[in-house]
Amino acid sequence: MARNFLLILIFISSLILCQDYVWPTNTGKQLTSNFGEFRDKHFHMGLDIRTNSSIGHLLYAIDDGYIYRIATSFKGYGKVLYLKTGDNKIAVYGHLYKFSERLENQLFELQNENQSYIINKYFTQQEYPVKHGDIIGYSGNSGGSTGPHLHFEFRNDIDQPLNPMTNGFPVADTIHPQFLDLSIIPLAEGTYIDNSPLPQNYVPLRTSLDIYTIRDTILINGKFGITTRATDKIQDAIYSYQIEKMLVKVDSVSVFSIQYDSLDFSEGENISTVYGQPINHPKYNDLQKLYRLEPYPKLSIHSGDETGILNLSEGIHKIEIQAMDGAKNKSELTFYVKSDKSIYKNQYAKNIRLIDYLPFENDSSIFKPQLLQLEKGTIFQLNTNISNLDTIQAYIEKSDKTMTFPLIKIGDDKYASEMISPYFFKNSKSCGYLLFSNTIQKYEFDFRPVFTLPDSTHRLFSQDSLCTLEINNAFYDTTLMWITKQTLPPKQNVINRKSAVYKLHPYGIPFKNDISVSLVTKNGIDWTNYAVYTFNNKKSRWDFELSRIDTINSVITAKLSEANIFTVLEDTTPPVFLYNYPENQAVHSKDSLKTIKIILDDDLSGINYSEEYLKVYLDEKRIWVAYQPVDKEISYDLRNFLSLGEHNLLINIHDRSGNSASKSIKFFVE
Repeated sequence: MARNFLLILIFISSLILCQDYVWPTNTGKQLTSNFGEFRDKHFHMGLDIRTNSSIGHLLYAIDDGYIYRIATSFKGYGKVLYLKTGDNKIAVYGHLYKFSERLENQLFELQNENQSYIINKYFTQQEYPVKHGDIIGYSGNSGGSTGPHLHFEFRNDIDQPLNPMTNGFPVADTIHPQFLDLSIIPLAEGTYIDNSPLPQNYVPLRTSLDIYTIRDTILINGKFGITTRATDKIQDAIYSYQIEKMLVKVDSVSVFSIQYDSLDFSEGENISTVYGQPINHPKYNDLQKLYRLEPYPKLSIHSGDETGILNLSEGIHKIEIQAMDGAKNKSELTFYVKSDKSIYKNQYAKNIRLIDYLPFENDSSIFKPQLLQLEKGTIFQLNTNISNLDTIQAYIEKSDKTMTFPLIKIGDDKYASEMISPYFFKNSKSCGYLLFSNTIQKYEFDFRPVFTLPDSTHRLFSQDSLCTLEINNAFYDTTLMWITKQTLPPKQNVINRKSAVYKLHPYGIPFKNDISVSLVTKNGIDWTNYAVYTFNNKKSRWDFELSRIDTINSVITAKLSEANIFTVLEDTTPPVFLYNYPENQAVHSKDSLKTIKIILDDDLSGINYSEEYLKVYLDEKRIWVAYQPVDKEISYDLRNFLSLGEHNLLINIHDRSGNSASKSIKFFVE
């Protein structure tokens, strides 16, 4: 009897513990983003739930529990609420417009008490208990939101984000994942893929609803890795989503897997180690790496200890890549590779002694040299239609010897060296190409690559000595780094440029830590409005970088987290006011005026939204306004009706280069 009672008790308890969570909003289950998506410098840690392109929609407590934290900020999650559930999970509701009324009152008191809009407040279990389904807030567009939506996260008891779609918040989905791209990446010297030392890119062919293939057998020799771009679709949605799980098999044996079921916030800084853009990919898409190099950290998504680095025995092998979404829909990409050791080129460096040579005059229409740094080696690449040459060889010159590397033809007018170790460039004086015919002509790159070890410090100079890089434990693995001058197309050039435009190389190699870049400009100038800017290719604009100025040595310094194009720009234009409500001299009825709103703009450096530089006064008393940096919008909800008569608003703002603007608005309430 006692045993039966215990079993019944356990059964009832399990029902209580396994009860369904409430969906967090009343706007439906359409998503714009899901868990694990790649962002510039972090993973997306939750779901972005559509709210019908508007704000103010109801948000519900997903479970019995309590509000244990609220926070407000101008960036990130904006106005955000944290709910701790009965099973000790944490639900995060971001970009809110309002909390529930009681919490809003608490927030208003905290902001006035702290004299700041920015609040971070924790509560005890007894202060704000909630029941599953209670209204706890209203959806919004605050913080770094790009449009009205709810950012929803679901975390475990140690604050690690879990994939909501596989942890209690499923979304109806019947569409199978889609394979869009496949790249095979050489990962060792001597590796050839379809007779080329370069990464090779393929477009998967869809043969049925959930089956994809590569039409031809891929010829491979040496170590290689696989990258792919697979996306998920959900019916009635125009967006693409991150895959939940991927598995690689060779001859039916699992060799690598990843699963986006949980992440850790500290792993965002390592995001570049798990996705990449092959340097010769025509579209430069972000591809998921289905391998992990030894120096790279193991992340939460790595399901096992396999590295995914393949070095296959001779013969034909079947490779399968399975992609699964959060609703367990699965697709498979199958292709065949032939491993043939006989194609190994074995092109070792040869030492020669150069006595006489003629400089080669570079004509860019027929001679386009490149140096490519991949994750595990370096390749000289050359596009040329010079047909009367007996031999073209790459070279690396040192003080005591010159090493040459044969080139092979990999396409029409395209040549490349075998992938070689960066160690060859250690203490090099120059590198480039030797063209052997009746004479020896020498083409020398106008930069000197610096051999860079991980966990070490290096200093690198541009050819004109006006740009310096300080490299301190910047990379995971041995690599090369160099700086070139960049010629910009007209749409990217700007009249207020105060230095040459430089490009940091290599592209696509993950940074472990930031690199410090310093640029020299003219002496005796006013540095007030100067800063380093990087070019944002995706948005075709110059982005402000926080800069430090040494006026004594006329040097300006900033930190870069990836290889990029950069320069020094001067911003002397103050911010502008595009819209304000109430308008100047406007008359409002007492009950119609509920919100103050000001929309700003700035043409270059961007609005400085530190509270020290963004101030709003109502009738000479400072009010603690919200600021939305994407829309550049100041807002303030009036908690009480304004008194009848004249009122005054004063807005003082700055941009990040120190330019200021003010606006005074007089309005009336009747």
